[in-house]
Amino acid sequence: MTDYTAILPTELQTLLSSCTTGPPPRDEAYIEIDDHDNVWLRSHTLYGGDAIPTDVRNGRVIWYGLAPRTDARWLREQLAGGEVANLLDRIIAGRAVVWDRNNRVGTLSADAQKAYTRLQEVLAAAPTSDPSDL
Repeated sequence: MTDYTAILPTELQTLLSSCTTGPPPRDEAYIEIDDHDNVWLRSHTLYGGDAIPTDVRNGRVIWYGLAPRTDARWLREQLAGGEVANLLDRIIAGRAVVWDRNNRVGTLSADAQKAYTRLQEVLAAAPTSDPSDL
């Protein structure tokens, strides 16, 4: 199993606590699998509209949103060898980028699709921390 903790910034809890909900503009954090199977923790400011990058829309890049104030300790443990790391490994092992006669698009094997769905569930149910814990 891969240890993905190298993607985490030193001030992880500060990053996660800066994310907000509600109408745009708002800051969001997410785990990204790029089209070279690298895993990143990224954040961006959403200003509204449907500004989904083509790479994401076509499935070459996969984003998994993190809930605002996701607990940093939990995320670090998960990326170090927990269920999230295992699911990321399964997704990467079962994905491919193919030509569909119009675009290069991402595809997932049956196992990778199950892992993709499970990862969304796990991250949606992630524990959150109280901003006063900083």
